[in-house]
Amino acid sequence: MRVSGEKHSGKTELLGRLSNWRGEDGNSVVAAVFFFSFISGYPRRCSKSSLVPSIAYQIADNPLFGALGIEILNVWKERGHDLVQRRDLQHQFRELILGPLSRVEVKRKWPRVVVIDGLDHIRARDDRGNFDDVQSIKDQLEVLAALRTTCAECFPFRILVSGRPDNDFSEPSHSAFELTNPLSLNGQDDLPTPISLSLSTLSSNQTDGTTEPVWAYTLNQLAHHRESGFKQILMEDPEAAKWLWLFHDAQAGLPPFSQDTVYSSTFLINFLEVRDEKIDKLRLLLVPSSSDSDPFTFHDTSIFDFLDDESRAGESGLYVTKKERNTFYMSKYLHHWNVSSTS
Repeated sequence: MRVSGEKHSGKTELLGRLSNWRGEDGNSVVAAVFFFSFISGYPRRCSKSSLVPSIAYQIADNPLFGALGIEILNVWKERGHDLVQRRDLQHQFRELILGPLSRVEVKRKWPRVVVIDGLDHIRARDDRGNFDDVQSIKDQLEVLAALRTTCAECFPFRILVSGRPDNDFSEPSHSAFELTNPLSLNGQDDLPTPISLSLSTLSSNQTDGTTEPVWAYTLNQLAHHRESGFKQILMEDPEAAKWLWLFHDAQAGLPPFSQDTVYSSTFLINFLEVRDEKIDKLRLLLVPSSSDSDPFTFHDTSIFDFLDDESRAGESGLYVTKKERNTFYMSKYLHHWNVSSTS
């Protein structure tokens, strides 16, 4: 099943709630979840190569799957590294999940739902570590094709996958990549029971003159006020936009930052030497970290759509080019290098 909706319409919130859904016996009905994100602070979460191993690991780690988990672990021990490094996604699904499934008896007590969010967040990288937009689209389509092929075989799970309607993988014209039963967040008619229940817990009311749930309608209304809020927060300090871009690039693992490193909120604050009163202002845009060792996350990632659009951010003096971002980074780096070399 595919869940589609515009950016910030609430797809991730909906799937997040479904991921916590439990049956009458108190056990989760969800076998595995994977939320793609390219600025989560964990750079590998945007890569297609992380999907199948993560799903397989969650199944293997769940004691309800018993023998299936053992079979998956045996395959991983024998050739897991080769599967990740050298094989395509369909081959990974066959070897890590479908193969072990063929060797065990399917149990009624098994959780039967796999939740995959944010296919539009899948990113491929070029040789320098930057995002490759053309290859990213190909990777998104490869993921959806692999899911469709897997579902066509003896796969006892229902896959719930979300994406934005402006992406190729959710267009009806791409019938080769279509999953059955598309679900739009524009209304609640004829939804499967668990999804209907989840939507009703988010809001029990409808907006006047629309079929959108109140929570989705509210998010759409707030979009009209986002830019003025961004400007109010950032225009007081000329370097604030540069700080945010460095938070963004560090979380995404974009050069000059490494995609193999998780940069903690504490590290970035110390590196940028952000004063307490200024970080307090920026926290209006940041989700508080549960630990100083955790990375920053953002309340509203659309701020980077705004900052990256010269026609919108430029008039407020908030547009920062990639070259200016790198210059800002190097100035901070050289400052710390000089301090350490003279101490």
